[in-house]
Amino acid sequence: MNNILNLPFAATEEEMIKGPKVYFRGVNRIHINRFKAYVHILSNRLSYKWQVTEDISKSSAIISYEDESNSESAITLSLFAEQPNLNPPSIGQYKLVFDEEALIKLLNSAGKKLSLAKKVIKESHIGNKKKINVCSYSDQLTIQMCTQLNTASKSSEYKFINSTSILEDDSTLFIDQLVFIVDPASETSQKAYFKLEQLKAEGLTINELTLVVAKIDNTALCEDIFDEIYDSCDASTQVIMLDLNNKDDFKNFIGYL
Repeated sequence: MNNILNLPFAATEEEMIKGPKVYFRGVNRIHINRFKAYVHILSNRLSYKWQVTEDISKSSAIISYEDESNSESAITLSLFAEQPNLNPPSIGQYKLVFDEEALIKLLNSAGKKLSLAKKVIKESHIGNKKKINVCSYSDQLTIQMCTQLNTASKSSEYKFINSTSILEDDSTLFIDQLVFIVDPASETSQKAYFKLEQLKAEGLTINELTLVVAKIDNTALCEDIFDEIYDSCDASTQVIMLDLNNKDDFKNFIGYL
């Protein structure tokens, strides 16, 4: 049985396969039919051929009812870089509206984000190693961290690369895996962390984020900064302390990833 409900605007089966697949969960059939009708009518102005699937494992987006803060329900489009049935974090959410211009903008934006996410994940492997971005407020610190991590991970599956430019490139929409270093003794470093949080609030999605608070001699300051960051980040972000001068700490960190 074909789990994809083919829509009549699909030129070829190949084009249908490439388009984003949407799974509806707990949504009234009327809205499902409205969605199909709109993507059919607006197909010439959509950058991606959106499809409806009855198999959640084949989807890259879920449309469902979500309760808002005002206790009202809204229809929400959630995007996933991995199979939604495996319960991965969403890489983006949009409030679905059935206004033509708003829907065109929404679906084109969501399609671009999904396409980019899949491309980034596909390119996140160098040979047999998975590419992990490393970033901090200082290019010098990032290079030092990459060197130490790559030295400690020679026999592992990871390759660490300098990605300090992420903080300056506000056009980046998706990062598969990022290690971000915060130096508690540096106010500039702390500002860089909050810049990263600002970029996330503006649309940057990080599939896996690990925040590393560098251990320093001032233990009290280090713990204060750690607690501040831990309290400010979301539940899916990992926060750890790391002694940048301890080889065993780096080996343990690699195992932790």
